[in-house]
Amino acid sequence: MLRLSALYVYPVKSCRGFSPQAWMLEARGLRWDRRWMWASPEGYMLTQRRLPQMARIGVDLLSDGLQVAYPGQDCLFVPLEPGPEASWREATLWGERIRLLDLGSEPARWFASALGVSARLLFQPEEVHRAVDERYGRPGEVVSLADAYPVLLLTEASLQMLSQQVGRPLSVLRFRPNLVLSGAEPFAEDGWERLRIGDAVLRLVKPCRRCLIPAIDPDTGRIEREPLRTLAAFRRWNGGIWFGQNAVPEVTGMLYVGQGAEADLRPGA
Repeated sequence: MLRLSALYVYPVKSCRGFSPQAWMLEARGLRWDRRWMWASPEGYMLTQRRLPQMARIGVDLLSDGLQVAYPGQDCLFVPLEPGPEASWREATLWGERIRLLDLGSEPARWFASALGVSARLLFQPEEVHRAVDERYGRPGEVVSLADAYPVLLLTEASLQMLSQQVGRPLSVLRFRPNLVLSGAEPFAEDGWERLRIGDAVLRLVKPCRRCLIPAIDPDTGRIEREPLRTLAAFRRWNGGIWFGQNAVPEVTGMLYVGQGAEADLRPGA
């Protein structure tokens, strides 16, 4: 039986997240998922692709804010409600210009001390909307500061098959999913059109084209040859390496680890 086996929320883009037992799925993704991001002083997004050590930045959600941690550093507290030091600024994500709130000098000092790089911490408030790529989204569908889509899902079976091919267990954190499903055959998700979990409904819109990030060890920040080398041997087409499925919420709702799920197949799958 298909079940939701894990949930992952990453409040700060390209940093570590946390794994709750229950969480709200909203129109732009899991609540608080990728609503903050680090950016260069010029406003360009910073990710593990440029700074692999960002994989070691831990983020926990407290009742009133984020606790951001890095080995050897004091923790940074970021309120959920930006204070008076926040100011609007233009930022760039994949060539898209968007107005975000710059949270001031304290997060900037913290990042410079931790990683030795100048950066600003930016926040996407409720009133700032990004549209899902019009090729795959519908009018009114929105996304957070994730690369392109509100939700990324994987199946345990696909990860297990890849781990077997590589010859060692792979951490799911390399692939940064929001939802992990058990009870499916390897890569069965390639044929899913919709996924129902409780009251929530998600439309699967396209496979996830993988970048460098799965090659970064989430514990050390070191770049490795695997799993991308093995993945490329059997999941390469159209000039990309593909693993996982991007999805858009059609009906929102509370999700619980252990919930049963039901998948509708694409025509011809």
